[in-house]
Amino acid sequence: MIGADLAARIFAIVFVVPVAALLAIAAVVWMLFGAPIGSAYAGGVLTGYVGYLWYLAQVDR
Repeated sequence: MIGADLAARIFAIVFVVPVAALLAIAAVVWMLFGAPIGSAYAGGVLTGYVGYLWYLAQVDR
């Protein structure tokens, strides 16, 4: 289906690419400043996106 393919591409651009970029930054922070700061940053990124996805799911109801 064309709609499903388009939705998958939009999802990849809007969610997957930014999360991958932010986690790459987290890896660099981890290497430069140590595990506690890097893991806290990565945890914050993932928590923020999970919260955002939850919010979008609530809005669509």
